[in-house]
Amino acid sequence: MLACLVVAGGVGVGVVTVISNRAATVTTPTPVAKPTGPDTAAKLREAVSNLSGLPAIRYKGTLGGASTSVGLDVTVMKGGAAYGRLTVKGSKVDVLSVDDFSSKKTFLKGNLGYWTARGVPAAIAKNYLGKWVKIPAGKTTATAFDTLVPSKLAQMVNPPGTTPHAAPEPGKQVNGVPTQVLLLPIGRVHMTTTPPYRIVRIELPKTGGDGGGLGGGKDPGIPGITDVAGQGRPAFQPALSRPSTGRLAGGHLDLTALSPQDAQVSAGSLKAKIGQLRSSIDSQVSIQVKGTGSLSPCDSSACTAHARLGNRLLGKDPDHRLKPKVAIDVTIAFRLDGSPIGSCKRTIVMRMNSVGAVSCGITYHANPGQSHSMAARITALPRSMTKASIDDMLEVLKRKN
Repeated sequence: MLACLVVAGGVGVGVVTVISNRAATVTTPTPVAKPTGPDTAAKLREAVSNLSGLPAIRYKGTLGGASTSVGLDVTVMKGGAAYGRLTVKGSKVDVLSVDDFSSKKTFLKGNLGYWTARGVPAAIAKNYLGKWVKIPAGKTTATAFDTLVPSKLAQMVNPPGTTPHAAPEPGKQVNGVPTQVLLLPIGRVHMTTTPPYRIVRIELPKTGGDGGGLGGGKDPGIPGITDVAGQGRPAFQPALSRPSTGRLAGGHLDLTALSPQDAQVSAGSLKAKIGQLRSSIDSQVSIQVKGTGSLSPCDSSACTAHARLGNRLLGKDPDHRLKPKVAIDVTIAFRLDGSPIGSCKRTIVMRMNSVGAVSCGITYHANPGQSHSMAARITALPRSMTKASIDDMLEVLKRKN
């Protein structure tokens, strides 16, 4: 109902309220984005130029489509190398993405919950704690990180022919810095209001994507464990991740520019992490025990286990065309009368899709006057990297960053 005010004449002014039977609708105009002038366009060009020339950027925020969201705190170098941490459904996952002379390679280091949530049995997943696991080329994180390289992100923020529009609401502070919000094809871009102009936040439109290729889908199957005595099950069930779209899905990213000095510190951290890849696991090589293993000779003081291992290449990761052999790190754990008594380790080198033999033994002390039972379990983990490949990574890091 609409209230009308009627003012009576005379010296004293009285107010009489009259109620009308007519309904009234009051509408508030919807704010619309306004085209910006040449001054703002020039500031954006400066901000994009500054972005493109950065030696490295640290990104903090979330990416994800309608079905999943992935938190990230990742540093991306100008040459494309990246490292940091992802948060996938509550699990913390370290990530490392680096180039050698042939391709980009991406590795994940997850906790027990991360692996078991993806179908890896806990007994198997325990072997990956503290180790990097190589993800197939073209899957999950690799292509998503490519878009976060400073020069490539700059092209996405302000492609040729772009006209920036100012957001209808006033700008706000981002991490204590006043910003102006611009509407661009990539999304809502927060640019500082004072020189030197910088991009400090990007808000991305939501899509039905897979988390921007950052671990939102299923992860690759992982090699597993089989008993020497043949009591185990197949090493693992492969479950390849869906291909990344190579675009950034919904969410927001805060950008922190690294100085040349800080970028050098980051490069040093990358070198140390690359060195850890000597023991990384290849997720695309399945290992199984062939036939029944044997324990011989075994007596009251020593026992040796023998087994034949078969490896099988999964998928079509192009890296394996250049690597006809694979090194397998083997650990055999022994149990005497049901109790663990020690383990031994061997590394064997095999051709892809072949079978090889391994033997390993331990010494101990058992009562020679009694009968005993002995059992052994083998853990076989295929290495993803050779020393030569790691040396190539370090050289590429040096040249590009």
